[in-house]
Amino acid sequence: MTLRTFLIVTCAAAAMFAHGARAQEAERYARVSAGLTNLRDAELEYPDVSERDRFASFDNGFAVAGAVGRALGPTFRIEGEIAYRNNDEAFITPGGGGEGQASSVAFMANGYWAPRAGAGRVSPYFGLGIGAAQVTHEGFVDRAFDGTITPIADDSGWGFAWQGMAGARVRLSADWAMDVEYRYFSVAEPKIEDADGFIYDTDYDSHALMIGAVRRF
Repeated sequence: MTLRTFLIVTCAAAAMFAHGARAQEAERYARVSAGLTNLRDAELEYPDVSERDRFASFDNGFAVAGAVGRALGPTFRIEGEIAYRNNDEAFITPGGGGEGQASSVAFMANGYWAPRAGAGRVSPYFGLGIGAAQVTHEGFVDRAFDGTITPIADDSGWGFAWQGMAGARVRLSADWAMDVEYRYFSVAEPKIEDADGFIYDTDYDSHALMIGAVRRF
């Protein structure tokens, strides 16, 4: 295909989708978002010392994220994202009350499909993302009912991460939009060293409701 033919085909395709694509979003965009997270109970599983296994539960926490992306036509878009999530430890079993925080920093590549992009001001979308995340158990302790405090962990581990998203983008103006979405985020068994030098695998699976501000340019 010659350059001239390529340009003609490209211009023809752009003419077909120009109105809908511009109404939905420009070629590139940046987004910042924040929301509430629910971190599911996590097993602290010791591969070599199973009698040390524990379960931890967490309070609801928060998430913040930033992304830069671009449209691939009127219905698809891709982006790179950095996200931070944080939840306080609530209970540890066996044991009693827990203290400390479980957090993650994720580096993700996301793809989105918006089947009704350009059909109105509100465009539902679905997305998937993959990447890597560092999970941190910071200041994890077991506070027994008699007041005894047992240190558990203060360490981080990396793992493969993936997420699924479903939401809607609301067009506010030619350059601004708002995202409202649900996210499920998971990290595959990061390994963390406990206070006694033993290694355990853990779970990191969270639900989140997020609101984001989108600037198109």
